[in-house]
Amino acid sequence: MYEFEADLGEGAFGQVKKATFKPTGEIMAVKMLKAERATDQVMQLFRQEADLLSQFDHPNIIKIHHLILLKN
Repeated sequence: MYEFEADLGEGAFGQVKKATFKPTGEIMAVKMLKAERATDQVMQLFRQEADLLSQFDHPNIIKIHHLILLKN
């Protein structure tokens, strides 16, 4: 569903890449959790972050469009 492009940043828990959302052609940032950091607690923090950010409508706060949590 995404075509990944440039790396935008990286932190302790994951990385952010520039991507195109193929169904709409929209360019967005995709935050991806490192597999070795994907504990239940960290995944819950990602959910909370997404829930919180989705409540804001401000040009300096990134919009959450999709939340995809995969864990083996």
